[in-house]
Amino acid sequence: MLILYIVIIILVILLLLTSMHLILLKKEIKNIDRQFVKIMNESTNARINKGYVNHDAEALIKTLNQCIDQTNRLARKSKESNDVLKSTILNMSHDIRTPLTSIQGYLQLIDMNEITVDKRKEYIKIITNRINSLKNMMESFFELAKVESNTFPIHLEAVNLHEILVDSLGLYYDLFNENSIEMTLDLDSNVFMLADIKAMKRVFDNLISNIVKHHASYAKISSYKKDGNIYIVFKNDTCNINEKNIDKIFDKFFTVSNSRAEKNSGLGLTITKELVQKMNGKISADYYNKEISFKLQFELYDQKKYDYRE
Repeated sequence: MLILYIVIIILVILLLLTSMHLILLKKEIKNIDRQFVKIMNESTNARINKGYVNHDAEALIKTLNQCIDQTNRLARKSKESNDVLKSTILNMSHDIRTPLTSIQGYLQLIDMNEITVDKRKEYIKIITNRINSLKNMMESFFELAKVESNTFPIHLEAVNLHEILVDSLGLYYDLFNENSIEMTLDLDSNVFMLADIKAMKRVFDNLISNIVKHHASYAKISSYKKDGNIYIVFKNDTCNINEKNIDKIFDKFFTVSNSRAEKNSGLGLTITKELVQKMNGKISADYYNKEISFKLQFELYDQKKYDYRE
């Protein structure tokens, strides 16, 4: 009989403990729900805190906190995308409106009867230059849109990097002479890599023209092999770039004070970085002692390795 009483007492205690556990668990679930609803409604960075220590409740809290973190990341990414879109629209409207306003002003001057024939020719030349600048600007906008939307065709093939670079440099020979830019070359010849010829020429064109835009007095282009990679370095002196703005060099619409006057869209280096990455390469920019340098890195083409992969 005594044993029966003991068993009954134990069962009652277990029932009470179970009831207390269920009550606390129910209370904890309500607490979790209240915290979750508050966090989602207020869009805060807060996290759900546990009140009642329970393995299942802790697992639920961990899962919900992961969902909250993911939601916050998506919200931040969406906000950043919206901010970039707004900034892009503002910059585009500014860059388009400025030359159009200038063209309109010169057209009004041409329409005046009292101006001389020479002045009229001068104004027409200025208008032509403004139209060409506007055309180049729009082409940069469309090219960047194509690159970012993956509609820019990239066909990787084994190419001689040295030949592409030398061909690109040849197009700027006269421009370097006109601007008295002293050019030094130290190139590793007979270098092959996987690249898209059109994209690679665009990359070199942007980096070489950048030397002229920064009003360089000298420039050095070098290439070397290391650890199965080819590195190409473009270096020149500059008075526009410094330690404060070098980190923004690849940002959309980034320009320095003199560049705006020259109607630079500020998209060339952004496009360059996008194209380099699409060809599985890397690009970085550095500033030191009044010199700016761009370093490209690509994997060397190894015929045997790619034959093995196939």
